[in-house]
Amino acid sequence: LAYREKCMDKYPIKNLKKEKKKENYTILAFIYKGKIAIEKREEGLLKKMYQFPNRKGHLKKNELKKEFLNSKFTPLKPYTHIFTHIIWNMNGYIIEVEKTDNKYNWVTLEEIEEKYAIPTAFKPVLEDIRRYLNDSK
Repeated sequence: LAYREKCMDKYPIKNLKKEKKKENYTILAFIYKGKIAIEKREEGLLKKMYQFPNRKGHLKKNELKKEFLNSKFTPLKPYTHIFTHIIWNMNGYIIEVEKTDNKYNWVTLEEIEEKYAIPTAFKPVLEDIRRYLNDSK
């Protein structure tokens, strides 16, 4: 049909790719006496996998300092993780806290590497934590 109508260059018609949805997150990499807070995702993308605590949106340090008084903040390197249909733009902080919160699992770096599967989307945070802990020895 396209040949007969002399419009072969118009076929096949390719579907336009949808623009990937973008989401911003602030990673809260809590550390208490060498242990790191992790939690299991309860919903959404990467459900039932372990992650570092985080919040939607890009939060500033002064917004978080009100909530985590007397804590030491070290910024994480901002990074982007691209999934097939969504883009996560992430920034965050390593936050040394003075007490633990029972809603998280507090584990060592070695335990994370041996027992917990951290998704690739959070590997840059893990590397920043590793450097931070090694530098503070």
